[in-house]
Amino acid sequence: MEKRPIFGAMSLGRRDSDRPFMESGMFKAMTRLGRSLGIRPIFFSPFAIHEDGRVHAYVYDIKTNRWIFKQTTLPLVIYDRVFYPRGDLGRAALKRVKMMKKIKRDTLFLNATIKSKWQVYKALEKFPEVNEYLPETRRLVKWDVLAQMLKRHKVVFIKPSFGSQGKGVVKIEYKGSGILVCSGRNRSNGLFHDQVSSLSELRQRMLPIIQGSPYLVQQGLELDYLGGLPFDLRCLVQKDGSGQWVVTGVAARIGKRGGVTSNLHGGGHAVSLRRILKQIFPDQIRAQQVIEEIQSMAILIAISLEESIGSFGEVALDIGLDVHGRLWLIEVNSKPGRKTFRLVGSRQTRVNTLLRPLEYARYLAGLALQRKGEEV
Repeated sequence: MEKRPIFGAMSLGRRDSDRPFMESGMFKAMTRLGRSLGIRPIFFSPFAIHEDGRVHAYVYDIKTNRWIFKQTTLPLVIYDRVFYPRGDLGRAALKRVKMMKKIKRDTLFLNATIKSKWQVYKALEKFPEVNEYLPETRRLVKWDVLAQMLKRHKVVFIKPSFGSQGKGVVKIEYKGSGILVCSGRNRSNGLFHDQVSSLSELRQRMLPIIQGSPYLVQQGLELDYLGGLPFDLRCLVQKDGSGQWVVTGVAARIGKRGGVTSNLHGGGHAVSLRRILKQIFPDQIRAQQVIEEIQSMAILIAISLEESIGSFGEVALDIGLDVHGRLWLIEVNSKPGRKTFRLVGSRQTRVNTLLRPLEYARYLAGLALQRKGEEV
């Protein structure tokens, strides 16, 4: 009988024999790294899962540089890299994943599911030591909520509760005398900048962007260190081969002039953390203090998320550093990309971003098999 695979990554497929998945390059690299751990990863789509607990999957053959199709059983640990699209395709994919969880109850998932930005905010705000890092955030259930937040903070951001890459994020600033300036990205990720003279006019301007989606209103932060360029810090925190949280890397992302987000998908670029801190804090002692606080903050947030939502193997945090030197949590991503660290990380950091999910999966599989009296 074929030994059950330890590790499998699940992703939406492509009709391309050379690149059968959205993240084929990343999966090739994970296959190479898995050899040192005795792991040969499998890769599959949710639609390749069958009711008997088997799956039609791919493995990457390093020698021939080819993807090989094979039928096998579902792995012990699944790394969910499915970015579920809206509409019928996303619903169908989720349905197959739910089926899998019922038929293979001993399958472990590397990460719990984060349903929305609002879920994350509510999960974290109950921890006093984490709450100090959270900008005030409310659901945009009534237009009065936006008016109240603007009165309190003068600058706010509205953002979709479900979404990524900065799409649909809008900065709204009250300039006095009823003048409101709004700028950001529409749902197609296109930049816009506008000025209105009343809340009712603002509502008409925002309706095409926010209609049909749950939105949040978030306190605006004073992050203007770089002469009007938006920037934040991307921190990747992962579990290692002993199940402990470690900070794998931190880098700065700088957005385009006139933009309100720093996402690389929106035209931003990555810069090393030390380079940006040297520019902001000539005092190296203060720069080192910020680095240490980022690390402790990241691990604290990861631990708190697990306590509230479920087990995680990795999370990426988008962190703001305001003009007073205070750190803020802007967003949490449970399916982080690696592009930022490919651009500015050291070689070891780039390796660790892909190696640690494999090491943690081996740790989880070892615990599961030990309970059954088996060997990894």
